[in-house]
Amino acid sequence: MDDMTHAEASSPATRGHLDATAAMLRGELQATAAMLRGEIKSTADTVRGELKSDIKTTTDALRGELKAVETRLDGKIEGVQHRLAKAIVQTQSDIRGIQQTMKGLSTKEDIQRILSAIDSFAGKAQSYDRAAVLHGHSLTEVQAQVKDHEGRIKALESGRS
Repeated sequence: MDDMTHAEASSPATRGHLDATAAMLRGELQATAAMLRGEIKSTADTVRGELKSDIKTTTDALRGELKAVETRLDGKIEGVQHRLAKAIVQTQSDIRGIQQTMKGLSTKEDIQRILSAIDSFAGKAQSYDRAAVLHGHSLTEVQAQVKDHEGRIKALESGRS
């Protein structure tokens, strides 16, 4: 509108004049839209590049941290495995010791055999004890008979003299 003179501004607009203004405005709009598209594309490319760079930096940092965590975990797992292996070896050794001890212990059969032998021995001891009592009784009777017999022999000998 700056190009228009005051007289043109105060006179009524003609169809040709309106069409020319519309065409000019359309051209300006298209030029502005093209310029904005270019700026938007340029800004999008810049943002895309920055995002890619930020993503790569973040990814690299995360990879480094994950590698460090993995290394620490590997060390801890290795330590746990070592302790477990030692514990397993110690347990196996303990089991072998228990097995050796168990071999030295008596079984039910061994104890039954020992009890049977004790019962047999006790039976024999009782028999010998009875025999000893009976033998002692017999000896007492024999001694009494011997004394009686000696008395008779002395009486007979004294009667002969």
